[in-house]
Amino acid sequence: MTGGKMPVPLLLLTSVYALLAISGLLYQQAVVASILLLLMVLATIGRQKSAWLLMLLIAAVMSLAGVGLALLLNMSPDDTAPAWLTRLQAWSMLQQMLLISGLLLLAGIQLWVALMPTVRQWFKPKMNFNIIQS
Repeated sequence: MTGGKMPVPLLLLTSVYALLAISGLLYQQAVVASILLLLMVLATIGRQKSAWLLMLLIAAVMSLAGVGLALLLNMSPDDTAPAWLTRLQAWSMLQQMLLISGLLLLAGIQLWVALMPTVRQWFKPKMNFNIIQS
């Protein structure tokens, strides 16, 4: 992508991140994670290379790991499970699998967007400060 426009999948992903961060701050849930997510949105909009290299890829891998951990904790006995998980275990198996498959789908889309060539190229700097050019 040669222009200065943000790729559409990246724009949608940053919009989702911004909505999650703002709703987390408004409802005062996971405030530190919401602030970090908002910083990631600002770094992505600012075309910081570390935003793609570190933040987007690590966030995608961490969300996949979180879904895997939720699956593992879902199979744990009731006495060792956290409170939010005991509420989840009260759901039917179909509801649990729909939730986990939806989270897996979102994490996969997040990883797919982070690894797109247009997104990777958008984070490459366009300016060349090399004064000795042939």
